[in-house]
Amino acid sequence: MRSTIRRIIAGIAVITGLAALTEAAVTTDETWTNGTFSVSSTDLLQTSLDNMDDSALTWATWGGDLTELNDGVFTLGAADYLFVTEGTLDFNLDLNASPDGYEINQIDTLTGNSNANRVMQEYTVSYATVAAPTTFIDIETVATDPNLNELKVSITENATGILATDVATIRYVFPPQQLGGVQYKEIDIIGTNLSVADTLPPLTNGAPQTVEELWAGYDPRAEPLDTEILYSWEEDGITLKVVRYRVGIFGGEKAMVAGVYGYPTGQTNLPALVNIHGGGQYADYRSCLSNAKRGYATLTVAWAGRIMRRITR
Repeated sequence: MRSTIRRIIAGIAVITGLAALTEAAVTTDETWTNGTFSVSSTDLLQTSLDNMDDSALTWATWGGDLTELNDGVFTLGAADYLFVTEGTLDFNLDLNASPDGYEINQIDTLTGNSNANRVMQEYTVSYATVAAPTTFIDIETVATDPNLNELKVSITENATGILATDVATIRYVFPPQQLGGVQYKEIDIIGTNLSVADTLPPLTNGAPQTVEELWAGYDPRAEPLDTEILYSWEEDGITLKVVRYRVGIFGGEKAMVAGVYGYPTGQTNLPALVNIHGGGQYADYRSCLSNAKRGYATLTVAWAGRIMRRITR
């Protein structure tokens, strides 16, 4: 019963974020200065790193060593840097501390010099998951132009705030760098441990007797929704999407629920409806279509795990 109601509440929560997800994208921001930058002292490379694999990376030992990248220090000018020429660098996260991997929310990369040379950042960032540790999925490719002496590049995601989840390894692939080598000063990978307690604690004193007991200590916004768009199309001026979202962690495993989400194409800040039983206990896009024509955004939930056959692939 509690998990069923949790699905309903999650559906109400997810619908508030789906309109933003329509325009979701990874974003890259460049910040240039001749001054200094603040860096994290609590990112995953400082708190949850197992090891750095530089076996396929070419770098000059006279410029510093790998520890410059995660020492929580940014120093102006030609000091405290790793001089990267080209190659691949893997950051293997600590899976003993988090067997389910990590959620990645932001990646900051900082370079600098006493002049604008050897500062230009160029690389592709990708990740591998716990389930597929040898398969890497690209997050973003960065290629900046020279400007001032110090550069910070921040990679984020503008809707859910999640760049990747279930992550075991973050990989940087550096093509040949500016002037034969660039001075990388710090890399901050900001995220969270995914090995968390169950959403609802075990019942110890029998079934809850009141509404207050049922939901004691529960916060529906405390966990990420991990929303995914599986399939989308447009019909009669209505945008329709098959989506999947997280409803909690039960027995140490993430539980996901699917549904169909629809809204008038191009419109935002709409009133919303949640069809909690989908319709015949399956997600039927037709209710989304008809409600959207009346100006509503609608999520119809695949309550029994089924989606209308016509739109599945």
